[in-house]
Amino acid sequence: MRVAHPNIRSNLGLEAPLSYGRLLDPDWIDLSVARWWIYECETKHGTLCSQHGWDIALQTLESIRLIDVEKMCLVEHLDMTSACRYVALSYRWSKTKVVLKYENRIEFMEEGSLQKVLDQIPRTIVDAMEVTMELGERYLWVDALCIIQEAGDDEAKAHISMMDRVYSGALVTIVAAPDNTKEGDTDPGLKGVSRHKFITNSDNEGTKREITQPSAEVRDGARIIAPFACRQQLATTAWNSRSWTLQEKLLSRRLLVFSGDEVVWHCRQMIAREDMRNEDSRGTVKPLEWLNLKPKFFDQGTHSHWIDGSVKKDRHGGTHIVRSGTFAEYTKVIEEYTHRQLSFKYDIIRALEGMLQIFGRSFRSDFIYGLPKILLDIAILWKPSRRLRRRISENWSVFPSWSWAGWEGLVCYDDPIDIERDMDGEVIGYRRSRDGEEGIRPLLKWYYWDEKRAKVEALNGHGLGIPLGGSELPSEWDISRPNGLRPGIPDTTGLNLQSYHLIFHTRSVASFQLADIATQNRSGQLLLGGGSSKRQADQVPHRFAIVDSWLRKIGSFVLDGEEPQRLEAERHEFILLAETQLLGLEVNEKLNEEFRYYFVMLVEKDSATGTYARCGLGRVSKEAWRLAEPVSKVIVLG
Repeated sequence: MRVAHPNIRSNLGLEAPLSYGRLLDPDWIDLSVARWWIYECETKHGTLCSQHGWDIALQTLESIRLIDVEKMCLVEHLDMTSACRYVALSYRWSKTKVVLKYENRIEFMEEGSLQKVLDQIPRTIVDAMEVTMELGERYLWVDALCIIQEAGDDEAKAHISMMDRVYSGALVTIVAAPDNTKEGDTDPGLKGVSRHKFITNSDNEGTKREITQPSAEVRDGARIIAPFACRQQLATTAWNSRSWTLQEKLLSRRLLVFSGDEVVWHCRQMIAREDMRNEDSRGTVKPLEWLNLKPKFFDQGTHSHWIDGSVKKDRHGGTHIVRSGTFAEYTKVIEEYTHRQLSFKYDIIRALEGMLQIFGRSFRSDFIYGLPKILLDIAILWKPSRRLRRRISENWSVFPSWSWAGWEGLVCYDDPIDIERDMDGEVIGYRRSRDGEEGIRPLLKWYYWDEKRAKVEALNGHGLGIPLGGSELPSEWDISRPNGLRPGIPDTTGLNLQSYHLIFHTRSVASFQLADIATQNRSGQLLLGGGSSKRQADQVPHRFAIVDSWLRKIGSFVLDGEEPQRLEAERHEFILLAETQLLGLEVNEKLNEEFRYYFVMLVEKDSATGTYARCGLGRVSKEAWRLAEPVSKVIVLG
């Protein structure tokens, strides 16, 4: 219950004030409350809300195009070296006749020009302009009017790659997150925002809200107020299910969320609602979550290569890959991102571009189709959390099968392992941990087709997808190297290479099959087959046993999509990726034997092009792999 009265302490004879509730207008939002939230955040929270841990990674935003809500026009090339305050809008796009193009760019920079087309601007944008002015601010950034909307335009591409700076630099981000949009109405506006400055003929006073705030007078004007019966949580809104909005949420310093019939404030220190004082929400709702990248991840110091992880030496001379703080955040973002919805499939990388800019500065590495080059050996080991479908883009953009961007559906990464060793270096215990060891030893040297140079180039400089200083793998890795991973640039004569191709030497086995884990015959052999017919398309992915030619189980496998179920030697083969460990997961397995398996990828060959596509990942015992007599070959993986 809430108590509301301006003089409640004196009227009731109390020593401490109880007045911390507010009576609200059932139709319109009092935006002076939001202005107070900004003041309180800026004056009381300090750098906790005004500076990101990764601010050091942000490049200076030399210029930006904004809406001047006082002069009703666009302004360009403001001096961003000084403190330029502006508000940003995060919303779901709707059909609009008014977008920024080269043909109207000069016109829209004339004072009053936007007033002339106000009836044609989406209601959500008009309401955001009203909110900006009510907050006492002058400038608003909205993508539809602040980025040139021309297909393939170089300026538009440049602005999309600057989203990290646009949203992180905004004073506050207005979030349009309606929870009850009618069918076909993708532009409901911001409910409860009364238009005083920006009145249109189509909806001259804005869209009223409908709230019920039960209250009763106690005595002398004091009232008892009940909270709203139904609160709309940001996590459950349609806005929070969209791919583009993830980076807008994680990069913003503050959010002013219009959802349902109320406005809610989010920052790193508080969540505040119209009908209660700010302190009441602490401890009950999690404040705004930011990207958790620490300044030390970006401190280059005297190092010439990446310093946030990932390779370490133990006192026994062993080399281990440990999960870096940057990659830990990357895995969280990818898991959150891949279950979200896109209107256009070709936006799968573009909608994350701002986040990748920040990650790239921490990794000291470029990305290749959403995976960091410097940790390609680890990043390529994503796995499906739900059954996936290959991503077929509307504009013929190609996303490779080896990247999560090439699939539709939720993916994740295995958590690392915190391994405890005794004085002699033998494993005596283990547990899953965010900053443990990755549990693999990479073996491959990766190459790709560089379109600009028109040649095969090594990834990560020396070709290894791990941050090793030299070009050679540690001596204790790849005990099977004498049998064959060839060094040097692979021969790709006769192949039509594209930028999405990975090229590498590896070894291959085509004699293995997949078997339903739950089915075996009286001799203990696993039976070949595709698994239970009761599985539904939205359930967990297909899991199989890998069996040899005698149908003995030699490993495990997770299929990315629906096919294949029965393997054909002419089309399918398993290729070697890395050594791996399965501590305690096998019967009678000793903890002191760490790497007894290989990570393998099932690939399918395209007979027309000679290239391969990923079908899924698995683990195979090293002994079974050796007995299968693998052959060395060059793989071009698309």
